[in-house]
Amino acid sequence: MTDRAVNLLKSGARRAAKIGATAVFAASTMLWSVPGCAEDASSYPSRPVRLIVPWPVGGATDVMARIVAEKLSTRLGQPLVVENKPGATGYIGTQQVIQAAPDGYTLLAMAASLHSFTPSVARTMPFDPVAGISPVSVFVTFPSVLAVPTDSPYKTVGDLVAAARAAPGKLTFGSSGTGSAAHLIPELLATSTGVQFLHVPYKGAAPALTDLMGGQITFVIDSIPSPLPQVRNGRLKALAVTGAQRSAALPDVPTIAETMPGFEAIIWLGIGGPPGLPKAIADKLCEAIREIARDPAYIAQVQALGANAAASESPQAFKAFMTAQRSLWEKVVADAKIPKTD
Repeated sequence: MTDRAVNLLKSGARRAAKIGATAVFAASTMLWSVPGCAEDASSYPSRPVRLIVPWPVGGATDVMARIVAEKLSTRLGQPLVVENKPGATGYIGTQQVIQAAPDGYTLLAMAASLHSFTPSVARTMPFDPVAGISPVSVFVTFPSVLAVPTDSPYKTVGDLVAAARAAPGKLTFGSSGTGSAAHLIPELLATSTGVQFLHVPYKGAAPALTDLMGGQITFVIDSIPSPLPQVRNGRLKALAVTGAQRSAALPDVPTIAETMPGFEAIIWLGIGGPPGLPKAIADKLCEAIREIARDPAYIAQVQALGANAAASESPQAFKAFMTAQRSLWEKVVADAKIPKTD
């Protein structure tokens, strides 16, 4: 990740603020008060579209959503207005989209955290994270990176697994909380190799990385944008990435699959809509995202942030992917005997 890319993530909130929240709200109130009516997909969209991001301004999901929204605006010929509706770990904004008219003018920025990882550990949810959303397409994926302190004795993921096998439950890993990707991906590594790690949950990624740099925990496996600055400045050491291929952000770091064939764990972001979104509109949006994913400028822009451009073959393929991801992480939770949470 370049310094410019790091600054993009850090300054997301400042840039978004310049838009003028009051003006956007006033304009959007007028736009969304237009009575809904049936619209042929060939004329869609004929007015601006809202893209609800159910997380705060400035985070990775928000930054990526704004990038794809800009590209979609160009492709579709109408603005995509990003609106942040954070709260209740993504539930508030998501439910707002679920309750919106299924006319294509209210869309949802979706994330694996809410639609793949959380459902695997939550005893109940206020909506079905797969069937309760009309799927459109994935638009980026993130691999995660296995990072250790710079003075760690472990040089490879094989070293780490061998040490865990010799001392079950003694090696510790930090995460941003139970049920997060940074919790379940290490558990996948453990169940795949027959070893045991000790999970140490934190209230966010930053304190976990602080303790990792201080040597209080053995390792973390977190999405690349989180530990990458510390890897680049030499405060952490990257042993492996979790994607099927090496990351453009860390081209010299091997994949876990190079040591353990078949291992893959990704974090994804996508777009969906309210239940009942017309198939023709979902197909049109999906095709636009496929075109964007082939754009060299877009590919370079998201790679600079540690992500990979992606697109689903169809909305139905996106739904099948989400279903498979949910099944994968539910199996990990069962195999690792992780208690469900309320």
